[in-house]
Amino acid sequence: MITTLFIRVVVSPSTGVTVTPSSTTVAVNVTVFLNCSGLGGPGNIYQWSTGHITPTLELIVTNGTSDGGTYTCVVTNAAGSGSASATVYVTPTIITQPSDVLAVVNDNVTLVCEAEAFPPPQYQWEHIEGNLTGRSNVMGINSKKLELNGVLFGDEGSYICKVISNNITVGLREATVTLSPSTGVTVTPSSTTVAANVTVILTCFSLGGPGNTYRWSTGHITPTIKLIVKNGTSDGGTYTCVVTNAAGSGSASATVYVTPTIITQPSDVLAVVNDNVTLMCEAEAFPPPQYLWEHIEGNLTGRSNVMGISSKKMELNGVMFGDEGSYILSPSTGVIVTPSSTTVAVNVTVFLNCSGLGGPGNTYQWSTGHITPTLELIVTNGTSDGGTYTCVVTNAAGSGSASATVYVTPTIITQPSDVLAVVNDNVTLVCEAEAFPPPQYLWEHIGGNLTGRSNVMGINRKKLELNGVLFGDEGSYICKVISNNITFSSRKASVKFPSGAPGNVAAITIAPTSINVSWNQVPNNCIIIAYEVKYSWPLGNGQLGTIYVNTSGNSNQVILNRLQECVQYNISVRAYTSQGPRPFSGAVLDSSPNVYAQVPQPPEVLTSALTATSANLTWSCPLEKHYTVLSYSVNVTVEDASSINTDFPFTSYSFEVLVNTMEGNGAVSMPRLFTTLQAPPTSPLNISTSVISYSSVLVSWSPPTCSNGIVLGYMVTYTPSRGFPPSPYNISNATTILLQNLLNNTEYSIFLCAFTDAGCSLNVTRNATTFPGTQSKLFIDCGFARTAIRELSQTIYVNAKGKKCKKKLDIQHRANRFQALFPTFKVSDAYYSVKPGHKLSQFNKHCKVVQDCFNRRWNPSISRKEYGAIFSITQWIALTKQQQSQHSIQQCVGCATSYASHQNQFPTFKTGQRTMVTSAKAMCSEYIGECNTGECGTITQHLLAGLEASYKETFGQSFTDVITKCPNAALQKRKTTVEKKREKRQLVRKCVQHIQDTLRTNDATMVLNEGLSLRTYNRIHLAQGFESAKMKNERANSNAGKKKTHSPSMEENVTWDTTAALNELKNWSEDKKINWSQVARQYNIPGKNRGQVLKEFARKNGLDTYALDGLAENRRTRAKKLKMPGNEISMPCTSTTQMVKEKWAADIEDGTYSIGIDCAPKEMTVVTCRDGEVVEQPVTIYSRKVPMNEIRQRLLKNQEKYMRLQTDEQVDALSKDEAIKFLKQNQEHQFADMEITELRAKVKALQRNRHLVMWHDHGTILGQGYIFITVKVIYDTSVFFRKDEYSLNSTLNLQGTIEKPEVHVIGIASSSHEDQAALIPERVSCLRTLNSPIMTTAGIPINDTVRFFAGDGPARNFERGVQQGGTIRCGACGIQTSMTSDIAHALTLKWRTLQEQQDIIIAGKFGKMSTLKPFENLRKAELELELAQRGITFPKKTNKIELEANLLGLLSGFVRVPTLLLKDPCQTLQSINMDKYTILECEPLHDLKGHIHNLFVEVEEHFDTCVKTECITIIAHFMKKETKRACDYRHAAILILLCLLKHNKHSKVCTIFRTIVEISEIMYSSEEKRTPRSILRLYNLTWIHATACTDVFQKLKHLTQEKFYGAYFHALTSHAAQQYEVVCLKSINTENEERIFETAKRIASTTSNRKPEQVLPNMLLRLQAGAQKDRNALEEQNNSIRIAAAHLPCVENTAISKDMTRKYAFSWQAHLNRIAPYLEPGEGFWWREEKEGYEFFDGSDQPDIKVCGPTLLHFRNTFIEKLDLEKRKLFQKLVASTNLPAETIRIYDDSGYCTSVIDRDNFQHTNSGLCNVSLTEVESSIPAVVHVPSQHPQSSQPAVILSQHPQSSQPAVASSQHPQSSQPAVILSQHPQSSQPAVASSQHPQSSQPAVVPSQHPQSSQPAVVPSQHPQSSQPAVASSQHPQSSQPAVVPSQHPQFTENKYKTKTANAIAYVIGQTDEINSLDNLRINIKKMKGKKSGQLTELTRKYQHLLAFLKKKVQKRSDELDTSELHMKNMAMKVLLEIEQQLHACENK
Repeated sequence: MITTLFIRVVVSPSTGVTVTPSSTTVAVNVTVFLNCSGLGGPGNIYQWSTGHITPTLELIVTNGTSDGGTYTCVVTNAAGSGSASATVYVTPTIITQPSDVLAVVNDNVTLVCEAEAFPPPQYQWEHIEGNLTGRSNVMGINSKKLELNGVLFGDEGSYICKVISNNITVGLREATVTLSPSTGVTVTPSSTTVAANVTVILTCFSLGGPGNTYRWSTGHITPTIKLIVKNGTSDGGTYTCVVTNAAGSGSASATVYVTPTIITQPSDVLAVVNDNVTLMCEAEAFPPPQYLWEHIEGNLTGRSNVMGISSKKMELNGVMFGDEGSYILSPSTGVIVTPSSTTVAVNVTVFLNCSGLGGPGNTYQWSTGHITPTLELIVTNGTSDGGTYTCVVTNAAGSGSASATVYVTPTIITQPSDVLAVVNDNVTLVCEAEAFPPPQYLWEHIGGNLTGRSNVMGINRKKLELNGVLFGDEGSYICKVISNNITFSSRKASVKFPSGAPGNVAAITIAPTSINVSWNQVPNNCIIIAYEVKYSWPLGNGQLGTIYVNTSGNSNQVILNRLQECVQYNISVRAYTSQGPRPFSGAVLDSSPNVYAQVPQPPEVLTSALTATSANLTWSCPLEKHYTVLSYSVNVTVEDASSINTDFPFTSYSFEVLVNTMEGNGAVSMPRLFTTLQAPPTSPLNISTSVISYSSVLVSWSPPTCSNGIVLGYMVTYTPSRGFPPSPYNISNATTILLQNLLNNTEYSIFLCAFTDAGCSLNVTRNATTFPGTQSKLFIDCGFARTAIRELSQTIYVNAKGKKCKKKLDIQHRANRFQALFPTFKVSDAYYSVKPGHKLSQFNKHCKVVQDCFNRRWNPSISRKEYGAIFSITQWIALTKQQQSQHSIQQCVGCATSYASHQNQFPTFKTGQRTMVTSAKAMCSEYIGECNTGECGTITQHLLAGLEASYKETFGQSFTDVITKCPNAALQKRKTTVEKKREKRQLVRKCVQHIQDTLRTNDATMVLNEGLSLRTYNRIHLAQGFESAKMKNERANSNAGKKKTHSPSMEENVTWDTTAALNELKNWSEDKKINWSQVARQYNIPGKNRGQVLKEFARKNGLDTYALDGLAENRRTRAKKLKMPGNEISMPCTSTTQMVKEKWAADIEDGTYSIGIDCAPKEMTVVTCRDGEVVEQPVTIYSRKVPMNEIRQRLLKNQEKYMRLQTDEQVDALSKDEAIKFLKQNQEHQFADMEITELRAKVKALQRNRHLVMWHDHGTILGQGYIFITVKVIYDTSVFFRKDEYSLNSTLNLQGTIEKPEVHVIGIASSSHEDQAALIPERVSCLRTLNSPIMTTAGIPINDTVRFFAGDGPARNFERGVQQGGTIRCGACGIQTSMTSDIAHALTLKWRTLQEQQDIIIAGKFGKMSTLKPFENLRKAELELELAQRGITFPKKTNKIELEANLLGLLSGFVRVPTLLLKDPCQTLQSINMDKYTILECEPLHDLKGHIHNLFVEVEEHFDTCVKTECITIIAHFMKKETKRACDYRHAAILILLCLLKHNKHSKVCTIFRTIVEISEIMYSSEEKRTPRSILRLYNLTWIHATACTDVFQKLKHLTQEKFYGAYFHALTSHAAQQYEVVCLKSINTENEERIFETAKRIASTTSNRKPEQVLPNMLLRLQAGAQKDRNALEEQNNSIRIAAAHLPCVENTAISKDMTRKYAFSWQAHLNRIAPYLEPGEGFWWREEKEGYEFFDGSDQPDIKVCGPTLLHFRNTFIEKLDLEKRKLFQKLVASTNLPAETIRIYDDSGYCTSVIDRDNFQHTNSGLCNVSLTEVESSIPAVVHVPSQHPQSSQPAVILSQHPQSSQPAVASSQHPQSSQPAVILSQHPQSSQPAVASSQHPQSSQPAVVPSQHPQSSQPAVVPSQHPQSSQPAVASSQHPQSSQPAVVPSQHPQFTENKYKTKTANAIAYVIGQTDEINSLDNLRINIKKMKGKKSGQLTELTRKYQHLLAFLKKKVQKRSDELDTSELHMKNMAMKVLLEIEQQLHACENK
């Protein structure tokens, strides 16, 4: 018997319950699912703490506080229960936002914010503008409510509440507390006393806010107003400033006192006894003045006949003897001290000016003892020097006094010190200060309150005493010193206690579960109540367990028991005192935690299971029982670093394992090696396809960057586009493959992938189209072979009659000649031989086909004759062997590549349907036998039927269904009609959507590009897509005969109630709009278009359907849409304005366009008319700025395709030779000693650093001033491709495309510098962002550097900080405009950098001020201080004018630091990324245009007669143009040059125009044409042009000297070539930038809302859109100029005559200095000497660069100032070692003085005689010289000029023979130090007596001097100049042209220059004198001002002349006498000025 017992086992879930997730964080209104799973069972029952009984709890969190928390799941069965919990954290949800509050001072303000979260949220309030911590009136920083009790100024601003829960912080909206400024408004100064015609600046300052607005009683709305006090009575008074914001308003006032100004002086009176006499005196002042008359000889008081002693008029009635005498005003009430009060700091000088009315004979007495009107007070001590200073003014009539108070700001002399104290110590903190009035003190405890503390004394005294300090007294204390409402704070002094923590805490393990802890007592004298020991240990889940143990206060150790074994504890101790707990000691570990444990053994690595990118590492670690494992450490290292890549496949690794236990770390295991498996490689790179013929394509590629294993090969397949199946895979181990047997004129998709053992890479697809044509029967593909077959088929011979006849060659002869002609064709002999049984060979068959093709109809584009001529046998023989080898009889590569266009025109036979049928018959012949064509269809059907039956029987499927699914079959199953319609509808929808998207984009772009306003576009949109009702009715009537398909006939088949429907429609309410479909549905009208049927029915019955639709009769409705070809698709309407706006918004969102951000707010007043009244309303207008990083990103997006973006891997793969080659190609030369890593780093730096050009200009648009700032990238070949690299055949102007400017800032600004300076902070903030690189799409970092500024003259001067107006100086070299005609002087000046400018400006105190004119209106003491700080001191007697002149001379034209440093003049250039910033002085557009314009104005008088009429006609025609562009000026110059070249090409005028045309061509040439040759050419052209202008325009008729030779002339002749040497001048041309103004005007005019705030975003958007489509106008202009210049002759080498080099010897030497690098190789390389002059090899036929000579420099590594210095050093070196193209060379020292002269002929140094004369003085400061003809034209004798040596007592003799006399003419000139007079005689032709010719200076009493002898020689100098027809050589170069005339126009200026040399001050004096003469006889304030300036400048020069006179000794008696005469002349002129 078998018994079966079933036992049911139930397992308790006590330890197997889990809830997932165990914790989760969610937001409100989110559903949480908690899943509870329990092991054990069966029969588990689930119970949640919420009451749910399902395993999954679905919890919808609606409230953060109630729904968050811990949820417990209990699982129960018969065996027991178990539980687990999960915590739901809820992120904070804001339920109450804080609100804005308006308050006044002392109000209580409460801000409330409330949130729900779990755990309950914490709150933290923050004050955006300050810190809430430590503020006594603030409560609830960490609660819901923030209470501000008694708000004070400083509490206003924005407050934000942060809600924190579970480490998640949520910030609420900012709440603004606006505080009324009712009691916080002050005006400084509160009162001031000034004289008339003085400017007063009142500044209103207000507390409270935000949102304060200012309004003065004068109507001004700015915080600061400037008052020019013109009238003492009307302008003096009280000025009130009212400050208003949303919370209220406040006001304050200032009083302006005006000192009296006497406007009516009393006049002398001649009277007789008993006459009535009235004396009148009137003054203006505020407050109104008082009067007091005094009689000098008597007393007026008590005299009966005197009236009005205290009024304006004093009347003497019936004068008597005794009334005569002098009457004066007493100063008793007319004494004023200014300023009346002032506040200064220590060590500042104060000037108090005392002025008294009354007098004459006023004397001044100060309370300090001084007796001058001005008291100069240096405040050194705040207590003693501060106070009241009284000035007493006394005269014979009485005295008066006035006082001024000097307040001294506090200076802390004793700072409080830090104190270390113990409990109950007495602590004293001391703070002492000096000030006036005496300071008050206020101590504060940071973080606490001193008020009410019993142990604190002296809160308001110098000493603060803390008696018996306690722990609450520790912290920082600060002393505030207050004087005259000015508060200064001392340093923070800290009161600290010893740490209070027990010391020397030690923990020693004494048992496995016990630790002994000991410590030292706390070092305090306070009572210790107890000690607390804290010990903690890790729990293993990232948490710590912590227990506290307390001991008695007198114990110093404790034993911790019942601890865990082998666990490490952190132990710390602290003391409890009567004041509370002290800090814990530092945590220590038990000293020997492992004394009972052993070091764990190393793990044993068992296995490693691998994949391509991962490894499963397995190990075992045998541990003893008492170890607690914390973690395992795995160290993985790469064995083969070269094989690692981003995915880590096929990479070798080693790994080691160690165990980390609580007892310590174990030993490291043995390393285990493994290699990851292979993976599919990345795709091949650089795939290219080349079509070889009709049927073959060559595919090439590069290996993949990451092989991820061993690449076994490459698989290539291709698919034609005609529906043929893809080709089988082609395997290639090489990187090229030739695909053959392709279809002609077919596009193929070629797929390429690489493969390893792990698989294939992703396919890379390329498309290629075989050559057009048809499939040909031809075997012969070579065009030469085809033509040869035709030509070899017959031969020409001459018959007996002498006629040429054709004879057909036999077949074998033709084959032999063909083989001989084409030996390179690889064809077997069998091809030419005839097979047995055949009549013809294969070759002969192909010849027949070729002949048939020749006889076919040819394409019209090429004739049979032309084809034969191109591929003739003669042309074949002319090919080289290499070219012939490229041709083959089949698949000819040579014809496919070199003759493709001709080869495609050859007619061939088509392999059409007939050929396909023939092939099919051949394929089926073995199965079905021979059949005719008509039977093929029938046979195919039978085959398919039989195959279908057998296939279905065998496989159970239809053969047709299976074969249509086979890809290789390329068959499709026939579609049903429904499927075809569905596909058609889908296709139509896609087409319509595509058209709509395209139209939307085009419409949005069209509005921007065409400059249309949205209103204009809307009109166009309505006109194109809509029509009026009238138009619609007319169209409907015209189509009345056409029956609509959707409208059934109303007469038949009508099943619905028409009568009821008609009645309802007639009674339809006019206010209710009808829904036709809904009404039609009510009446069961059938059909889809039931609504249209009903509407048509209503219209036919005479109802107004427009009214029913709610439309007016004249409303425009959508017009009928046009149908596209095929009538399948309707043309969509144009976009609406809303759609256009949405498209713009999308473009702005994705970064295509940017409208910038608001910046630089400007307060303006808008005048409007409201209700007939004019209302002024203040508004704030913002400028717009596109952030620099946005511009950089947009530029990168547009330019990325043109950039050399090599990745790090590609650069690191460069060899050293490749890197050096790249550096050389990009003008980098400093890499000789670099390693390969350094070279690669340099390549990266070059390729990834762009350089930017800034530009700005000001203009007026619609009556509003605007400033535009743009940024553009300079074309750099190291960053961008060259044109030939980018595209060989492209017409793209690559440089022009790269250098398109982007608008950076559009500012609302007037032309004033103050408005333009408001944008400086915005510009600087953008410059600082250049520190961060931007990333390309490939992740390559790109850096940008601001390199240049280019703009017109005013913009350059503003950017530089150079003086504007007056004697303008060049910003680059500092030359004055009046000196630019001195070519030598201009060429010798050095280029000044921005760093040098900053150093010059901030060397003194006032240069560090952030103002536009820091040196304007300085007082004398301030001038002395400024000069002293620069190391220059003057005697105290030096007047203010001299000090100003000296300071201006030191500044050299600079008036401040560069503009971008203005806000912080002392900051470094590097801090704002300006260290490479260069402001260029020459800008091609404006400088060329301006200079050519000046030439046109002056040149008319200088044309030769033969060309004058024609040239003047050209200029007149040009000048009539209303708008003259720069290209027009250049074009006109070319036309004039062509005219001059036809008649007299050697004239000076022709030279001027030839050079300016060439200069303009070079300045507008591209970067690729900038070569060393073109640089030398530009240097030579500018020098020749400058000298030619000097020769021709010696006397100007229409323009002034400064105008013609001004900034334009100087920039071209001095700086253009300098700049061209480092940067292409086309890159800094601002043509495109200037066009922005014209575009902006057009945009503004088309904007309907012309307010600036609306115009600016619109302008930015349209400017950016226009920049994307704009053509390069500059390039188009250059093309037109090139067409005009094509008629000019070729550019020949520059030839400069020796006569020119002698005439302009000084400037020629300066020019040689600038081209020194070209002179270094010596004669024969870049120049050579000819008989008549020097030739430079810079013509167009010369090489651009030579082996010897300078290399091309670049702005990346070259700076103009450094290059200039290197040239100077090189020239000094060349002078001593190299033959130079000059006859004499002068050597100058660092000060510009000539030390010696080198004679080129004997190459020896000789003394020059100019050792004490500077170059500038030599060329410009020598007085007039007697003109002596070098030789008479008809005489063969040279002229001789003799001048006595300075140390010789013999006179000099100069003779020149008269043409008709045998006696020589004698001209004598006395030496300055000789006492013998000079005699000059020239014999008259008809007289035997010599004529006397005076050689004295015309304006001087001293004879003129011609110094031509060396100073140290006793022999007279002989100077001769050879006549053109004389054979005598010249000995000394002719005199510089400026030696032959006075430098200045006035006698005084020339006399002073003769003594001290030419200076800028003399030039200014000369100009002032001329202007005064012009205004002589006119009474005006301007004449007075000019006379005053002339007087001051004359006094300054008097000092210089006096100083020069004192330096002269007795050996220079003549010069000393000359100086004395000049001084006498100056004294006379000064006296005359004083009288005036």
